[in-house]
Amino acid sequence: MILAISDNNFLLIHLKLTGQLIYTAVKGKTTAGGHSIKRGAENLPNKYTHVIFEFRDKSKLYYNDLRQFGWLKLLNAQQLTHELTKLGPEPLFTGFTLKAFQQILEQNPRAKIKPFLLNQQKIAYQCQNSKGSLNAFKKNP
Repeated sequence: MILAISDNNFLLIHLKLTGQLIYTAVKGKTTAGGHSIKRGAENLPNKYTHVIFEFRDKSKLYYNDLRQFGWLKLLNAQQLTHELTKLGPEPLFTGFTLKAFQQILEQNPRAKIKPFLLNQQKIAYQCQNSKGSLNAFKKNP
């Protein structure tokens, strides 16, 4: 996930296996995404909470990770572009055809399918639109 936090700064988040983002509104409503494990989403913050973002309205976003596989990176636009070049093609783009997929598979003939599909250097959701521009989420100041 890519969050634009200013014109030239981005927060890159990868939840990996057990990461969670949990948003708690000021009035107490909680929305969680990421790993479905219930443990860690209650009584926030807790021992699985590694980062807490507090917004101006006092709502909070918790980054929890039971096994600490995930990560957060603060990057400028140039660093973000470099990180995105490490990722494989976006499977939801119209240019990603069966033939393109077959070519990627042919380059890795001995690969086991599950680890191959999970390897984001081969195929990845890149948060870009079909014109190649970055679709980062931006919260109004």
